Amino acid sequence: REHLAVRRADIAAGRPPSVGLLPQAWDVFSLLPSPRALAQVKSFRDFVALLPNERKVKNFETALEDASVLTDWVMPRVQYILTRTFGLGNEQAYLGREGWLYYRSGIEYVTGPSFFMSDEGRQGMQFQVKRHEGRQRDSVKALADFRDQLAQRNIKLLVVPLPVKPMVEPEHFAAGPGAPAAYPVLNNAGYEKWRQLMAEHGLEVFDPCSLIAQRKHATGQSQFLKTDTHWRPETMQAVANAVARHIRSEGLLPQAPPVRYVQRQRQVTHLGDIAEMIKLPPGVQLFQPETVKIKQVFQPDGRPWRPDPQSDVLLLGDSFSNIYSLGGMGWGSGAGFAEHLSLALGRPLDKLVINAGGAYTTRQALARELARGTNRLAGKRLVIYEFAMRELAEGDWKLIRLPWLGVAESVD
Repeated sequence: REHLAVRRADIAAGRPPSVGLLPQAWDVFSLLPSPRALAQVKSFRDFVALLPNERKVKNFETALEDASVLTDWVMPRVQYILTRTFGLGNEQAYLGREGWLYYRSGIEYVTGPSFFMSDEGRQGMQFQVKRHEGRQRDSVKALADFRDQLAQRNIKLLVVPLPVKPMVEPEHFAAGPGAPAAYPVLNNAGYEKWRQLMAEHGLEVFDPCSLIAQRKHATGQSQFLKTDTHWRPETMQAVANAVARHIRSEGLLPQAPPVRYVQRQRQVTHLGDIAEMIKLPPGVQLFQPETVKIKQVFQPDGRPWRPDPQSDVLLLGDSFSNIYSLGGMGWGSGAGFAEHLSLALGRPLDKLVINAGGAYTTRQALARELARGTNRLAGKRLVIYEFAMRELAEGDWKLIRLPWLGVAESVD
């Protein structure tokens, strides 16, 4: 413990830890009796005496904590050298050109094999599949099942898959000919087949890829944040407006008296989530914060916009919906996808938005609320299901049963 206190004092003073070597987690085996000691056991009491006592276990836990403190000091500084000198990221973040950063999962979605390829085929191509073992990969099956369950309640489903950053901004990662605005929207090799299957199953899809590509070509401006995984606020607003137009043109909602929401613009400066994934030492800044203008949405009486459980529209979404809505993400609040979709529709909107696991977490949360007796589907006529396209390749599209109100069912 004295050594641990010395190491912590070194770190607090900005010095490298000065005592001891780095223990390894596998040293836990040193707590176990040796084969020679086990060979000398003649009774159960002898065996019990060989087991590690509380003091030895506590000392081992202290050694692990000691190692963790040293690792917490060393790793960010190693990462700084790798990033500053060699232009390397880590297992989550890739470095592009001119300060652009990319999330590994998005790169793999674009460059990897078709998400319809079997795990055996992926192994043959030397792709890692262990982290996806046991998942339900058939998104069309899951979405059709979800659509059918909603239909039993007289509710329609609109699926809104959103492109990820490397699809729209590839020129900042991989060199190639032509002006940035001339790059097409890239996609996984299996996406066209997915769209075809969705149409064959009668599933309503709004794909904003062409809209975003047209915006990029027309403005010559990036559509995604430079050091973050998510879209810029202008891109998000344009897609919200387009989704609202699609809903009206397809007659997915009954007409209702419009609500006159109010917008107020403000400026936000923040460093993106991919920059934070690189985990540089405290106070070290290799990447510049980005400034954007968001438009917050307010009720006609001036109060901040809030989801309305009585609305006939429910948005299920992920971090793309939360990015300008959830203040904890650093890009402001009250100006997210739900707010701007409500503004564009001119009607209240309910939302169930969870940052991670867009393939199933919102459906699972909805099922749990129904099982507990909270009817989030009461009065609903339309459910909008937004998720990042990378979920088509890496998500777990498990089938989730929506229980009828108050019916106790297991929701895994």
